[in-house]
This record gives sequence, structure tokens and C-alpha cells, in this order.
Amino acid sequence: IFSVENNISLVDIFISADEIELLELCKQLKKCLLEIESAWKFPKDFITLCQHNDADLYNVAFDLVCKNPKTVFESEEFLKMEEDHLIRFLKSDDLRLDEFVIWKYLVKWGVKNSSILTNDLAKWESTDFKKLEKTIHNCIPHIRFFQMSLHELRLVKTQYKNILPDLSDEIL
Repeated sequence: IFSVENNISLVDIFISADEIELLELCKQLKKCLLEIESAWKFPKDFITLCQHNDADLYNVAFDLVCKNPKTVFESEEFLKMEEDHLIRFLKSDDLRLDEFVIWKYLVKWGVKNSSILTNDLAKWESTDFKKLEKTIHNCIPHIRFFQMSLHELRLVKTQYKNILPDLSDEIL
């Protein structure tokens, strides 16, 4: 029996019911998910919906993650997120994270998805920076560097000058 305290995911049940065309069950599960925030199991449910075609549920999940982004961004599931979903978060004005924190999450995602062996920047070769730049290239234009503090911006520019050569001194 379902309870918000257990580990049963209504999204998983919804997807299974959808696959075998149990339309009434899908309708009831969707209604529950749309109305009851506590019915969601994050981060798993969001990542699952990224791979399923239900715009209503995806949009609700997206909005819930924007309100409490650490539920997804601090999880291992975040590192598996596809680029297009990550870009949607980067574009969102509703994501409740500071831009510097968003940058750090983007770098973490990029490192994981570019087969860089260490997180220690001091040990990186130029090829590691090239791998990271290639991986996060489409995401960089959506970072609002102008919203970072002067200290944060200088830190980013210093650490990642190899992949952000066009980050203007005018912003500083």
C-alpha cells in the first residue's frame, strides 16, 4: 500500500501503468502527483521523468526541483542528468541557487561526464580543461556571471581561464 513515508515511487507506477495502457490508473496517479508534493521521491522521480514523455508531470517536477534544487543537484542522479535538462535549469529564473553555486554544480557535472580522473584542479593537465570545456560548452552561455560577486567571478576566471578566455574583464 502506498504511503508517502515508504520508498514506492508513484512515478514508477505511473510509467508502468502507462506502458500497459491502464488509463484510469494513470489518470489517478497523475492527479495525485500533481496535487500532493510529498508524493514525489526526489531525485529519482525527476531523473525518471527526464526519460519519459509526460510534459505535465515533468513540468511539475521541474518546478519542485527549482524550489528545492539540492534534492537533485546534490545527488548522484544529478551527475547522470542529460545536458538538455541541465540547460533548462540553467535558463530558469526560478532556480533557487546562487550563480556561483550553479557554476560549481556545472563543473562537477562536467568533470563526471568528461572522464577527468581527479577533481583537484592543481593536478589537471591542459587536456583535462579541454575535456571539461567540450563537455560544458553548450551550458556556459547560460551561466549568469554578472550575478556573481566580484570575488566569486575572479575565482572562476582564475581557475578556469583556459575554458573561459572570453569572460570579459569589463564584468570585473
